[in-house]
Amino acid sequence: MSSITYRPEVDGLRALAVVPVILFHLGFTWIQGGFVGVDVFFVISGYLISLIILREQQQGVFSFRNFWIRRARRILPALSSVVLASMIAGYFILFRLDWKNLGGQGLSVFALIANLNMWKLAANYWAPAAHETPLLHTWSLAVEEQFYLFYPLLLITILKFAKQHTFKLILAATIFSFAIGLYATRHFPAAAFYLLPPRAWELAAGCLLAILTNQRRADFSSARIAPVLSMLGVVGITASYFYISKARGFPGYQAVFPVIGTVLVIAFTSREQWTGRILASAPVSYLGKISYSLYLWHWPVIVYAHLLNQQSSYAVPVYALIGITLILSVGSYHLIEKPARFSKNWVLPVSVLALTSIAASAGMYSWRVHYNFSEFSPVVWNGRVYDVTPNQKPWEGFMKDRMAGITAPLREQAQSQAFAEQGIIKPYSGPDPEIVVFGDSHALMWA
Repeated sequence: MSSITYRPEVDGLRALAVVPVILFHLGFTWIQGGFVGVDVFFVISGYLISLIILREQQQGVFSFRNFWIRRARRILPALSSVVLASMIAGYFILFRLDWKNLGGQGLSVFALIANLNMWKLAANYWAPAAHETPLLHTWSLAVEEQFYLFYPLLLITILKFAKQHTFKLILAATIFSFAIGLYATRHFPAAAFYLLPPRAWELAAGCLLAILTNQRRADFSSARIAPVLSMLGVVGITASYFYISKARGFPGYQAVFPVIGTVLVIAFTSREQWTGRILASAPVSYLGKISYSLYLWHWPVIVYAHLLNQQSSYAVPVYALIGITLILSVGSYHLIEKPARFSKNWVLPVSVLALTSIAASAGMYSWRVHYNFSEFSPVVWNGRVYDVTPNQKPWEGFMKDRMAGITAPLREQAQSQAFAEQGIIKPYSGPDPEIVVFGDSHALMWA
């Protein structure tokens, strides 16, 4: 069980984080920085896990085994269900050539390297390919999971050998990670977005707050200026959603604003203040409780609805997407998350669910796709007619496999020197050309 006191206002902060993420992903342009909600989650996670480790270490009851089991009970059940559902939906919605890609996404989730895989697949988080990647959003979970693996080892080592310097050493690591983030955002923006080293400082900001809170054994929210600082924190987070822009590079320096805002809210908010009362109110804190499920389910719902729209030209209304996400999230929270976290008999059902999801992902990844091209009309590609290669030969190797089932006529041998002499001309309706196209690969496409 957790060794820290439950704070409903922190759940309210989770709601303040997840709603903008969903609205941003739904395409609402007025909340251009909605993706910043993930950074709020990072700070909350760093704060809570640090406080748990510090309190349990002081009580002499901390163990890495129990810590990581709690993390697995918190993360794995709902995540496994989303991965499994994504595999099933992908089987019916995706083209067969995309199954391998989807299966690889699922396997990377369980290997704790989803951020590396999504970096490879989608590259830029805002690129068009991202909207066809059902498990793209699991990159942030991988960042947290990697942090959970390494940070406890570092913190316990410091507490054992240099306890009096705990805050200074974690602060130094935070500054180092922030410097990496600034450099990477400018020179390697995709890596800065997805990878742990440029992002670790955000989680570490919460860790620093937890260390201060534990050392002081005092309630920052009791300070006279606390209500003002709490309000400034909420304003800072909210303003980030509207003014932070991907065009200026993210995370970089822009992430400072939501991170500091989150630290201020956690440190100085209490239920005696109006900000605390709003965040701790039943509807807001409930959204926070189901925020993990909301985050997990919303993106696959959006992606598959987008793909169905491409296939059928029927756009699923936004309110329907929100309704589907809410239903799935509430069901996931009450039927999967809570039982797994609080039931004594959780090992077998969670193991079965996780193994089934892994097997489904592996099956999609390894499924050998063989199209029966007789199902389709003959496909003829005349691109090689306009190819500038002087002496054309039939394709071999990779291109032969890639273009299987497609007829690609070669240019007439008599025109082997035409490019050097007069340009390549293909008369379709007579000896004189009707259209001449100049340009690069785009011109070739139109040709």
